[in-house]
Amino acid sequence: AEAILQHMEQLNQQGHEDIRPGTISYSSVINAWAKSREKGAAQRAEAIVSHMLKLYEGGREGCCPNTRSFNTVIDAWARSGDRRAYDNAMRVFQQMQNMKTRGHNEVEPDIMTYGSLMNALAVSDIPDKAPQAYKMLLELENRANSGKVDNLAPT
Repeated sequence: AEAILQHMEQLNQQGHEDIRPGTISYSSVINAWAKSREKGAAQRAEAIVSHMLKLYEGGREGCCPNTRSFNTVIDAWARSGDRRAYDNAMRVFQQMQNMKTRGHNEVEPDIMTYGSLMNALAVSDIPDKAPQAYKMLLELENRANSGKVDNLAPT
């Protein structure tokens, strides 16, 4: 999937304006990596989001990562088996929050974001996980109760 995406990018750079990968194309490859469970898949998924951000910040329209893009990378870290999965997932979450702060309304942490963060915490080697998970749950609940976001209600 990533090879096809790279080929699409090359064709676009060669002047084929009708072949321009966008958020959906990039997110599909991120999802393929996340589901692959291959060693290094979470790193590859995160690298694609970083590439999308670089393109977008360089002025390329239509390739800005969205909530789903970030959630998929966070989930990939949670499933990675990496001892530092939680730290890596939190780094991605911070990128997500930074985008939201800068006015990117298409990037909004949701119930899937927090669920994946809790999964990453659960498999990490961090001591005293319960207080951190509880703190995250309270943050989720507070954001849901604020009325500002409608996709956060815990189920």
